[in-house]
Amino acid sequence: MEQQRTELAEEDVAKGQCVVYIGPDNAEEIYEDWSRPRILTAGHPGKIYDPSVQHIRVEWVGLEHEPISYATGFCTNRSEVGPEGRAFIRGRAKVSAEEYEELASKIVRGTRRGEV
Repeated sequence: MEQQRTELAEEDVAKGQCVVYIGPDNAEEIYEDWSRPRILTAGHPGKIYDPSVQHIRVEWVGLEHEPISYATGFCTNRSEVGPEGRAFIRGRAKVSAEEYEELASKIVRGTRRGEV
């Protein structure tokens, strides 16, 4: 069953913040044949390790060695603000540490492709 998620608010961007990917399927910046999964899909868990507003980087579970984790960054889209004038980070949603651990364990066991 698909879960509705809200994009990560700028004020929630912090080192160690647990997030999930909520964008379209993305295989860019994933190069190694042995990487599992080979695609970033909705619901894939990660943690912010570089909260620099102009280049927020997330270490995605199972893809820590891929450029999608260590090189690709995301930034706040201040040209489009949400409710109450808050800026959001597109394609990322905040999750609890418990949900992160549950999703991460499924990725590690190979029982979850990444869907929400």
